[in-house]
Amino acid sequence: MAVPLALAFLFPAAPAEGQLMQLLKAIGDGGSWISLPVEKGRASLSSPVVPLAGMSITGCLHVWTGHSGKWTVRAKDTLGDETLDVVAEPGKPVRFDYKAGLRAQLDLNIEWSEPRDTTLFMWIGLARGKKEDEKKEGEEKKEEGRDICRPAQS
Repeated sequence: MAVPLALAFLFPAAPAEGQLMQLLKAIGDGGSWISLPVEKGRASLSSPVVPLAGMSITGCLHVWTGHSGKWTVRAKDTLGDETLDVVAEPGKPVRFDYKAGLRAQLDLNIEWSEPRDTTLFMWIGLARGKKEDEKKEGEEKKEEGRDICRPAQS
């Protein structure tokens, strides 16, 4: 579900072709860090409509280890049925799968267990998902050769 989440942060409103190229670059890079201003322990965001052409994506949210508390992340694709409702703790990755429709638009709400102001730093790892007939039984959902929950080394 977090593909629109990543797009909401990574890609400002741009032509559809540009958004798709940015998404493919983020997948090729294994993901990206995002930052979001948090006021009184809350943040929200609505993304632009983005073309995803039915992609299957595996992903991972990883709150920066320098944060404290718990982070409730609720995301809804308003153009589809996908939702994400998780509690993330710093340094503890949360994996997800997302099957997109032709287009997606995200409504995102984040609540921190501490009612203060800060900037949330979070890694969103992304990889193209395998089609169901390509998956082996019990297969770990990782990008081959690299764990998408771990930020790429610079």
